[in-house]
Amino acid sequence: MKSLTMLILVCLSFEVYSQGYCSLRDPQAKIKSFFPEFINFKTIVSTVDDNARKKLTKMIPFKLYHYDIGRHSIYSINSEKGPRGIVHARSEQSNYGLVEIAWALNYDLSILDFGFQRCRTSKKSIIQDPKFRSLIIGKNFYQLCRYIDSRGKLLDSFNIKAEDKEFAQIIIQSAIKTIALTQISWREVIEEIKNTKKADVNLVKYIKETDLFKEARFYSKDETWIKARLKKEPNLELEVRILDGQIKELYVPINEKLKGLDMDILKKEIDKLKIKFIE
Repeated sequence: MKSLTMLILVCLSFEVYSQGYCSLRDPQAKIKSFFPEFINFKTIVSTVDDNARKKLTKMIPFKLYHYDIGRHSIYSINSEKGPRGIVHARSEQSNYGLVEIAWALNYDLSILDFGFQRCRTSKKSIIQDPKFRSLIIGKNFYQLCRYIDSRGKLLDSFNIKAEDKEFAQIIIQSAIKTIALTQISWREVIEEIKNTKKADVNLVKYIKETDLFKEARFYSKDETWIKARLKKEPNLELEVRILDGQIKELYVPINEKLKGLDMDILKKEIDKLKIKFIE
């Protein structure tokens, strides 16, 4: 009888702590599909608590579900060249049942790739459309938010067939939520990984003020990193990785005070910083 009681308690505990737990069904296969060159990965579990939920609701205009809260995993991927990216799986409600989407993110939290783990509708073929994928891949939180209105609905300007709009909205909302949750609940882990990528760079130049930035610091060795603070919100620091003169990573903190940030304008200002660095 005692053994039976213990078994019931263990099962109940497992049920409670597994609520909201999003993970990859087949990590090796899914990670390899995103990162063919990967050599290993690390599973990092974090609890999306009520505090995280409150922060998230200030950033996104659509509702959360009960399974968005609880224990969740991300996967930090390594290749022979070092840290490669992150995989984060999310579950979404739809009129076609639960949809599970695996998202591959760069360390600046832009979308690298994505695919379904579970989806029971023929509409899932939308993700094979290169035109649709191009609207998502490479985009960050602020760029994706420009696709939706103040209620979280997909804008009419989003270039997609009318019959695919409802399902596309689920995917766009999932991407936005995934990026935001990744920063909120795994920020310290991601910062630690990013720091290993730029451990050997040295401060080479400091610019006090530009039209958009309060200050900018340049670090360089094999590649150049820029850390800059916006005049609008000097407590928020963005990071840029530049290689061969091109922006390879652009991390902008997700914060409600930066709602409506125009990434095109930001990139033009970063190009001006690059010129000042060369001068």
